[in-house]
Amino acid sequence: MCEIIFSRIFLGFPVLLLWMAGGPTHASCPLELNPPRVVVRYGDSVSVTCSTSSTDHEGMGWEATFGGTGFEQEVNVVTWTVDSLTDWTIKPKCYVTLNDSNQPSKVLPVILYKIPDSVSISVLRHSGAMVEGTEYQLQCDIQNMAPLQNLVVKWYKGNEPLYNVTYSNVSKTPVDVSDTLMISPSRHDDGAQYRCRAELDLGPEGPQPHPTVTSEPLSITVHYKPLINASRVPVRIPVFRGYPEELVCEAEGHPQPRIQWLYDPAKPVSEAGGNLTVFEAGLYNCTATNDVGTSFIVVEVVLNEDYLPLIAGFVAFMVVVISVIFVFIYSIYYKNNKMGRYSLKKAKLSSTPNGNVAQNGGRDTLLPMTQLSQPNIYVLSLMFSLKDKKRQQMDKIYVFKVTVNIGIYLLDIINMVKGLFEFLTLGVLVFTGGPTHASFPLELNPPRVVVRYGDSVSVNCSTSSTDHEGMGWEATFGGTGFEQNVSIVTWTVDNLTDWTIEPKCYVTLNDSNQPSKVLPVILYKIPDSVSISVLRHSGPMVEGTEYQLQCDIQNMAPLQNLVVKWYKGNEPLYNVTYSNVSKTPVDVSATLMISPSRHDDGAQYRCRAELDLGPEGPQPPIIMTSEPLHFTVFYPPTFSRPEAETLDIGVGEEITLNCMATGKPIPLYSWQSSHVKEAIFSPPSEVPGTYTCTASNQIGKISKTFTVNPKPKGGRAFVSNHSSLWSCQAGPSRNSTRLSTQTIVDLIKVCKKMENYFLKWIGTFCMFCTVSGEGCSLELKPSRVVVGFGEPVSVSCEASRPVRVLGWESAIGAAHTQQDRAVQWKVDSLIDWIEEPICYGVFFTAPRQCEEKLNLILYKTPDSVTISSTNHTGPMLEGKEYQLLCDVQNIAPVQYLTLRWYRGQTEVYNHSFSDLTPASPVQVSSILLITPTKADNGAQYKCVAQLDLGPEGPQPPPSVTSEPLNVSVHYPPSFLSPEAETLDIGVGDEITLNCTATGSPSPVYSWQSSDPKEKMEDQPVFTSSSLLPGTYTCISYNKIGKKSKQFIIKTKS
Repeated sequence: MCEIIFSRIFLGFPVLLLWMAGGPTHASCPLELNPPRVVVRYGDSVSVTCSTSSTDHEGMGWEATFGGTGFEQEVNVVTWTVDSLTDWTIKPKCYVTLNDSNQPSKVLPVILYKIPDSVSISVLRHSGAMVEGTEYQLQCDIQNMAPLQNLVVKWYKGNEPLYNVTYSNVSKTPVDVSDTLMISPSRHDDGAQYRCRAELDLGPEGPQPHPTVTSEPLSITVHYKPLINASRVPVRIPVFRGYPEELVCEAEGHPQPRIQWLYDPAKPVSEAGGNLTVFEAGLYNCTATNDVGTSFIVVEVVLNEDYLPLIAGFVAFMVVVISVIFVFIYSIYYKNNKMGRYSLKKAKLSSTPNGNVAQNGGRDTLLPMTQLSQPNIYVLSLMFSLKDKKRQQMDKIYVFKVTVNIGIYLLDIINMVKGLFEFLTLGVLVFTGGPTHASFPLELNPPRVVVRYGDSVSVNCSTSSTDHEGMGWEATFGGTGFEQNVSIVTWTVDNLTDWTIEPKCYVTLNDSNQPSKVLPVILYKIPDSVSISVLRHSGPMVEGTEYQLQCDIQNMAPLQNLVVKWYKGNEPLYNVTYSNVSKTPVDVSATLMISPSRHDDGAQYRCRAELDLGPEGPQPPIIMTSEPLHFTVFYPPTFSRPEAETLDIGVGEEITLNCMATGKPIPLYSWQSSHVKEAIFSPPSEVPGTYTCTASNQIGKISKTFTVNPKPKGGRAFVSNHSSLWSCQAGPSRNSTRLSTQTIVDLIKVCKKMENYFLKWIGTFCMFCTVSGEGCSLELKPSRVVVGFGEPVSVSCEASRPVRVLGWESAIGAAHTQQDRAVQWKVDSLIDWIEEPICYGVFFTAPRQCEEKLNLILYKTPDSVTISSTNHTGPMLEGKEYQLLCDVQNIAPVQYLTLRWYRGQTEVYNHSFSDLTPASPVQVSSILLITPTKADNGAQYKCVAQLDLGPEGPQPPPSVTSEPLNVSVHYPPSFLSPEAETLDIGVGDEITLNCTATGSPSPVYSWQSSDPKEKMEDQPVFTSSSLLPGTYTCISYNKIGKKSKQFIIKTKS
């Protein structure tokens, strides 16, 4: 478009009316741009010429923020040139000043483009394997590209295009773009690779083909519930009595399903490898289970009677009956009426049977005889030996001989042999593809290559042909072209990086044939890393529970040559191979299901990625092994001697009850006894009865019974009065395993210290009831303790009335006393997260026993607190929403944690975790959504992890603060005073035009004037004493946007 601009403001009124009315004007625009439109890569050079066809002009020039030429007189061509174009909003304008004061102009359309810094694909809010049927959101992040309106985002699954996205928003400056794709993977998508591609369609003036940047492929692993193969196991199966039937249950799923049969345990079955052999009718349930779900099928086995013996017996019976009938008919009828001797007479060879040719006992019998025609195939002889009753000799022999027409059949045989030869010849042509040379004239040395990514490779191709014109290599890299009169050519690449390369050697023969041979190339890459982890679990494992280990192998190729090997210690467990073919690098995850036992406590699991590239590959095969994964397995207690024990004791004898148990965590012990009250002895004796020891931990518990029977001695006997329940503590605690690292309860030690006749009169059997809380005469000082991990702790337990035994029950620091009214629980370094110290007392008066549990809080400050921006790097844009993530590592107890978010010194959000209950250290995170403004440019965000442990905890509460996250916000320019300004000046007055604007990045300035002869510097403040009246426009811009402001200069009247 050519614009008419008046450079004089004092035009005559009639001329103005003519211009507004549309005439008279020039017939056409006198300016021509070459090229008329330019597409330039950011930072590249550009050059455009502007010429005029007018012959009545004063001069012409270019106006532009960069590369402007100014007004050049008496020229017909001016050139706009920029060595490095970086102005996103540039609008170069060519103008010509005519002799009649008109000034036509043309704006050059400029598209400045920038290819993305990076294109990446990820799964939003998810990591690890996907589950069939669940929706996931893939995100394609395109960093720092322009212009937005020319961008096309293309999604692919493998090589199949899925979806294209275009953008109608116009943005000339670089932006970050994110596009999403919703997928709901099926089992057929397991191992699929998704990619996104950013393509800049810049029109015919732009580069061809279009600039594209493609993301690395995202390989997905899909887990899906088992699907039972119904064709192998019908829902109804008949079985004959006494015959077994095998039920085959097969299922497909990922991870590999576990097959289990459910049936009546009373039925006789045999199970092996997922197959069930049944002998009786009933319902049998096949269940296939994996981490995703469960499928089952119920098979009804029905009992059928075996009628085969009955059928066989019936058939045998009918055979016997029919045989009897046949013998009867033969004996009575056929023998007497049909059998006999016949005399052949009056033989006549004719085409019709003759009569009366044989006699038998005077009876004539017709024997039909027909003369055979010629030609015939076989020679047929018929002899009748007619013997006289009185003499044994042959009277007459009639022989009929036929001949064979051999000629016809010889001709058929020849034709058959000819057809067979033609068939064999055709078969040779079909399998070989036509007549070929006697041998293939090309040989590759080596015939197959295995190359590491980035390494060099060299292969010779030679020919045995002597009648050829030349030969060569065709390849995307290292091709030689056609070389004449040579017998050997070499394909060489110094740095092989093409994953799909297929070099082909060819030879051109003199008969115009061109045999060729493709070189098999395997380009491999060892993994960047191999790591092992436990899916959806952290901390110790529990015996008998199933867990899934995952081996992650990053960025390796080719997939089909990968073998993943699992090890427990040095014991190989399982190998995984891959049938999917992928030449390019992929991320691979292999899983292993385990069900650890107590023997696996402390075991180390490893996975190994091995590239088996065949004999041409490196030997031994390339191996990369993960760091070992150490297991801690928790399991319930078990006794070394689990069976109940019975012991006989006499008066005055000592006895030891051993309740040792193994378990993890270390078991806690308690004792209970039910016994009969005995007579008072002097000296005192042990109390007979039943003693039950219970060993427990957080996984389970187990009990063992000791029965102590009295053994009379010296006429003394035990007198039974009544029974009671009691709890007797022997040694320093109430259980056998907290006796200074021993697990032996020595009951006699307690009883010998009770040598008080008053106590013997009220009972020697420790009859008391147990209470806690109110009414208990125990006081803990302090009653609530907050201790840092690994720090010392000390608590006193005091009794307010006389006490028989006072002690602490604890995994660490157990103590007791039998004299004082105070006992102290003390640990030099507390590291047991499940410690629950209990103070107990055994009193002389009711309540006889009570206990107080110490409110103990063991805490640990975080190892680290970090803050980051999720799914984004670099400066933020004003008005766009972003996510900040705060990660807190290894903190306990989490229910006392408060995460506080700060912007500068101002708290903007806090997040508590009171709904969580674990006592041991965990990892937690918190997310803060922000929409930054220009005021946030340079702001610092931080998060503080604070443990508020109550008044007994440290003051002020312990806290750990993250390093600050400095936020850089980009925003478009804005003027300090955006409205237009009107200024009056007199002749010679100095005037200042202030166009200062704020923006990030810092704005760049350009000035436009109604007077093309006025030269103005690209500065925000312009001062001059020679400005002419008119309109002056200041443009301030950066990569985010631009703003303009007008200054109207008038002459003072």
